[in-house]
Formats: sequence, structure tokens, C-alpha cells
Amino acid sequence: MRESKMTLQATAAMSDNINQEITFRKLSVFMMFMSKGNIARTAEALELSSVSVHRALHTLEEGIDCPLFIHKGRNLVPLPAAWTLLDYCRDVTTLMGKGIEEARKVAGIGGGRLRLGTLYSLTDHGHEAASADAGARSDHGFQSNAAEYAGR
Repeated sequence: MRESKMTLQATAAMSDNINQEITFRKLSVFMMFMSKGNIARTAEALELSSVSVHRALHTLEEGIDCPLFIHKGRNLVPLPAAWTLLDYCRDVTTLMGKGIEEARKVAGIGGGRLRLGTLYSLTDHGHEAASADAGARSDHGFQSNAAEYAGR
């Protein structure tokens, strides 16, 4: 019991340094900016507007109460603090990804996601195959539906 009380105290102390301005989304924008080197390329890579990228970086700076960039002309140039934060961002996002994966496994959801889909063919060969398939499955009630779709 003593360990968990100490852990809660440590967590409370850490949360004093983290406020609502620090989000995983902003950290991902920050990491992409550090990779791409400018706001326009970052915006394009993340499918965001340049204004959204700039706002995310600015509010992240405010949230950590530490300058991360300086302006040189129209460019943002990372300060040493930005490079330090980047190292920790990589660690945090990797750890959170593992945590989410483990939580899903414990809940019985793990193993990733499976997406199923079908392709609809417009060729006559596809219609014949669908019709032939429908006849083979008539005892399961699929014939009328398959024939209906084959006729489209």
C-alpha cells in the first residue's frame, strides 16, 4: 500500500508540470515539425493548415512555459530545449503506444484491427461467378440476394 501511495504522490508532482495545453496531438505536431523543419511541410504532412501547426507549437511552448523556438525571418528555428523535448516526446509516445496495446490485450481486444471489404466487379465474368455462387448457396437463403446484386 505504501508503494501505491508514493506512486500517487509522484504522479501528482509530475502533473503539476503538465497542464491542459500539453496534449499528445500537440506533441505529434511538434515531432513532425522537428522532422520536417518548417510549418508548411509539417501542415502538408499532417493534413492541417499552417495556422493550426503554428498555434499547436505556440500553445505547446506556453504549456511547458519554456521557449522552444526563435524566429529567424519567417522561419522557426529550434532552440536546444526543443531538441531535448523531442527526445522525451519520442519516449513518451512510444511508451503510450505500448500501454494502449497492452490495455487492449488485457481487455481482450488486442491483435490490431481487421478491416473487411468487398469489391464489386462490372465485368460479365463477375456476374456469372456471382450467379453461379448464388445457386450453390441456395439452401442458405443467399440465392435471391446474390442474383439481385449480380443483375446490377
